[in-house]
Amino acid sequence: MSFQPEELLKYLPIEIQYQEIKASEEAERQFRLSQARGRIFCFGLSLAMAIAILHPGINQWFEAKLQLTRIASISFSTTINKPKEADKIAAALVNYAHSQNWKVRTGERRYNIFYVQGMFPSGVRNDNIPNQFNDSRFLVEVNPTPRLVGAWEASIEPGKHYTHQPMNAKGAAQIEVPGQYKA
Repeated sequence: MSFQPEELLKYLPIEIQYQEIKASEEAERQFRLSQARGRIFCFGLSLAMAIAILHPGINQWFEAKLQLTRIASISFSTTINKPKEADKIAAALVNYAHSQNWKVRTGERRYNIFYVQGMFPSGVRNDNIPNQFNDSRFLVEVNPTPRLVGAWEASIEPGKHYTHQPMNAKGAAQIEVPGQYKA
């Protein structure tokens, strides 16, 4: 025999019902609080990563502390086709940037960050449903040919909560597509 929790709750004494409802509300509050903390942490980490990538002095400090020059020589690919597919995505992004007359940084450790709406980091298009991480952030180095350094899930538009309840009176921020921004 199976019960829904709500069905079982109505058979308990009123004091226990009240305690269960309060405990459930507290658990929901704690869950929402942990979600908010996670979002803030991810935003802060993304911001720190962008600063570390874009600022040469900070970038070199991070590379020295984390010994990234040693790690960069290690190949993580398990098949020969993966790097080639990734570099095709990088080449397509750079070609699109050139077609829009956008400035593309070239040279060793001179990175370009691309956001693509409605596409997974693997290069597969998606339905771009609002309020989900279904866009992509790509880090590309052009030296002399485009090379995909990294690809992550991202979102260029704010979630439903901040769209309806923005933190700023002017509204919620959104990355304009298409467009180029300079750091």
